[in-house]
Amino acid sequence: MKVLVNGGINLSELDGWWAEAYTPEMGWALGDGNEHGDDPAWDAKEAQQLYDLLEQQVVPEFYTRNPAGIPEAWIARIRKSMAVLTPRFSANRTVREYTEKYYLPAAASYLERAGEKGAAGVKIASTYYSLSNHWQNIRFIEVKVESREDHHLFLVRLLLD
Repeated sequence: MKVLVNGGINLSELDGWWAEAYTPEMGWALGDGNEHGDDPAWDAKEAQQLYDLLEQQVVPEFYTRNPAGIPEAWIARIRKSMAVLTPRFSANRTVREYTEKYYLPAAASYLERAGEKGAAGVKIASTYYSLSNHWQNIRFIEVKVESREDHHLFLVRLLLD
């Protein structure tokens, strides 16, 4: 990802961040985005794909220059990549996103649980120890699982001794 801000163009495997970021006007991709293990046939196929990309696209685009000696298509690709990808795949964006999605909610949860001298935590610990001490007496009467779009809901009837 560091190459973006420095005007570099990516030619990489379709994995990690490049699988999410890749579009043909901003760089080149190898493979199909799937895992193939140590398959020598797949390695040979990707090697050929790399050579074909270099020979037919990357090298010609770099060396095709206007009368002033400027590789216009290459520069257009750099500009597009920098303009579109740098804001999405930067340390600033990552820190901001993690702060908003994870760190601030975690801090708010901590403050909520720490309130009233940790009463919520004491209740959780008390429930845990009570269940641990009586686990052998608990009987599962009925278990239902409802699958929703983004989660599963478990409905369990228990006999708590």
